Amino acid sequence: MRLQDWISNEDDSDELLPLCHTTRWKYFEKILDKGFISKEFSKFPDPNPVGVKIEKMVYLFYGMPFYIYEVGNGTAINSEVTEDMPIGLIFKPELSNDVDRFYPFDTGALLANKYSGILNANEEDEYKIFEVPISDGKELKQVVKRHYCNNINYCIGELCYRKDAICTKEENLLRLFNFSSNSKVDLRSRAIEVHSLNDIPLENKLQALILPKFKSKKYKYLVDSINLNHPGIDIEYYIDFNKFSSESIRAALLQKTMDYYNGNPNMTFDLN
Repeated sequence: MRLQDWISNEDDSDELLPLCHTTRWKYFEKILDKGFISKEFSKFPDPNPVGVKIEKMVYLFYGMPFYIYEVGNGTAINSEVTEDMPIGLIFKPELSNDVDRFYPFDTGALLANKYSGILNANEEDEYKIFEVPISDGKELKQVVKRHYCNNINYCIGELCYRKDAICTKEENLLRLFNFSSNSKVDLRSRAIEVHSLNDIPLENKLQALILPKFKSKKYKYLVDSINLNHPGIDIEYYIDFNKFSSESIRAALLQKTMDYYNGNPNMTFDLN
């Protein structure tokens, strides 16, 4: 059995969340200039464990900007990551009509053997079990319902156990969801990763931007350009004062995203 079989009978009446993409300033300027996120930038599977055919695609995450840049080692990760503050691009939920599939975890971390003690990804068949085609987004709502019960639980990583796992593969998936990394805000083991095999335009698709407040002051011309050329896009700012901690930056980006959802009158998302 595959993940799409496990979730097929789950309720899909909950609110469909936005899709999120995380980028850096140097790429953000290129995205604004082109007017779209290019599939040429990324590939799947990456890393490639078995020499399977490589696909070019855009990576997103369901609901939250979970992606983490990993560069350098030890303290070098902090300095390099925080020097180029992450930007969250929040796309309208309707983009789910145009994307192709999802995995219930970060495939890059899996294929880099970060979860080798829980899930094995040495062969294509082993991770393809967890690949789910997306029609209109209902499948995203169904996987959240099965394993988290609601959107709030999914965003904060709180599992619900209203149903028993129906096979050993699902048992291992639940173990992965409970995986504890060294970082309290590294949530990739249970972040729903969405793939688009096509470029993603900003026009009529982008809902909001989550920008670092202090760094944005140095790039005021970009913010002015966004307001001029994309007046319907909401702009929110997270506090990037503590630049010496990548943990604080990640947490601030995620928290501001949830605050934006919570205060959005067009969403039923409610943290209270």
